[in-house]
Amino acid sequence: MGANPLPNGAGSRTPELTSRSAPSEVSALPVNGDREAGTGHKDENPKRLGTAPLIDPTARVRNSVIGEWTWIGPNTSIDETTFGDYSYVAGDAQIIYATVGKWCSLASHVRLNPGNHPTWRVMQHHATYRRTQYGFAPTDDEDFFQWRRDHAVTIGHDVWIGHGAVVMPGVSIGNGAVIGSSAVVTKDVDPYMIAVGVPARPLRERFPRPIAERLQAIAWWDWPRDLLESRIADFNDLWTDSWRCTVTEPSSSAQGRRVLVAVVTGVGERVQAWRAEHDPGQARRIPPHSTLAYWPPAVDGDGIGTLEAQVRHAFDLPVSVHCGAVHEFANAEHTFYVSLTATEALDRARTRLFDGTHVSMGTLTPWPWHITCVRRAHGRDLTALRNAATTLDFNDAWTVDTVAYLELRGDRYEPVAQWKV
Repeated sequence: MGANPLPNGAGSRTPELTSRSAPSEVSALPVNGDREAGTGHKDENPKRLGTAPLIDPTARVRNSVIGEWTWIGPNTSIDETTFGDYSYVAGDAQIIYATVGKWCSLASHVRLNPGNHPTWRVMQHHATYRRTQYGFAPTDDEDFFQWRRDHAVTIGHDVWIGHGAVVMPGVSIGNGAVIGSSAVVTKDVDPYMIAVGVPARPLRERFPRPIAERLQAIAWWDWPRDLLESRIADFNDLWTDSWRCTVTEPSSSAQGRRVLVAVVTGVGERVQAWRAEHDPGQARRIPPHSTLAYWPPAVDGDGIGTLEAQVRHAFDLPVSVHCGAVHEFANAEHTFYVSLTATEALDRARTRLFDGTHVSMGTLTPWPWHITCVRRAHGRDLTALRNAATTLDFNDAWTVDTVAYLELRGDRYEPVAQWKV
């Protein structure tokens, strides 16, 4: 824990720790000897976590809410902060006036919301607001501390902050972002963005923007424990059956959204007849297809000709694939699809489609080829659908001969352009 992702105090308070597993106040003071989860552990990498926070005896936590399955490393100071479930901080960190989401990974020596001095005053030394410490007044300047609270730091979910990084007051970091080691973050960071340097600047996105948006819509960080336990192995690979359909196809699309598809001809008639019976809404909405680009550029006029040139560049050779059995994605929507195999020629065409020879199609993140039969089967009689799907099993070749550039108009995707290839 605490490895680098990339090379490159308030006034007097009563000690208090609030945990969602133990809503009443509990002491965050060190406890000697072997400790159960929630009372601290001397090891740098604790072996046991649980619903009660695991806090190193050298750490200090005050006036904060600490979530379940969390670990607070040695010599860490946390004040007036909400620290989400499953998050950890490796140690020697200082966090004050902050909200840290779930599943966050904070390396050692991280600072969230470091001290801010009143540069507009004649004296910017903290004697002007920690007056009791210097014997200047019987009370501290609470207005100043409230000003500090009003400039809280917000960290989203599943954020990785590298060793020695500093997040300045008032900054928000989006879900899934990465902050490089030793970075100084002075401005907000978008979700799923990698930011590095002093001051921190965007380096690149972790995923293409549409996939990042879908991951945020899924909000897996809010899943209940039993679902996490059943799906934890799926988090290793974005392109397992459990994720691939869910993250590439939006659950709902905005009017005017465009998509580039290979229309399934020949065997597509059989697919469409089956869809008309078992998913009539989707059958009306879009023809049987395999998607070539989920987020192609929105072009009109001369741009259509440029897009056509890119398509013809991609399909400069004949492309055939094999249609096989019907399968079911292990996603929340229980999507049914016809599997495609022997896709080497189609893989080559997709690579050429995204090579930018005539027009940029964005970043290529390959997905497994498929023909959707039932887009959303959640809440339906899955046994009946599975039985019906056995009548659709294929053992046929499909030669790609039609590419369509479609736009959502009303409840249907209508062709903006269509080409024979």
